[in-house]
Amino acid sequence: MLTPPVLQHLPPDFGPGDGSAAMPQWIAARQERAQVSLIETGPNLIGLLFLFRTEPAATTDLHIGYLLAEEAWGQGYATEVLNGLIDHLRDLAPVTLRAGVAADNPASARVLIKVGFAPDEAPTTSDTQTYHLTLTARA
Repeated sequence: MLTPPVLQHLPPDFGPGDGSAAMPQWIAARQERAQVSLIETGPNLIGLLFLFRTEPAATTDLHIGYLLAEEAWGQGYATEVLNGLIDHLRDLAPVTLRAGVAADNPASARVLIKVGFAPDEAPTTSDTQTYHLTLTARA
């Protein structure tokens, strides 16, 4: 799963590495900065979901990220996972979810918009667009 096309869109400060580390060690290294959830279909690991709490810890902003194995691209898994996450986090409302997407990853941007995220007015950097979704309590 840790192929160059999968890793290329991770932010440099999250340390995509070269994919040479074994999967458990690669995941463990990311758990130092984020909650990491496995995305599985049956017995197969097809992706990872990352949930970061921004500083200070009391804030209601959470940053999300995800990656999927190449064979899982275009099959609706990202949409399904994000919809499930949003449904779960709504119980913690109010909370704002944030995500950054590399300019060369339009598929990920489409997924975020599909599940209700909106682009921020200004890109974070020239090659990254940030998105947000503010969750309110259930009615």
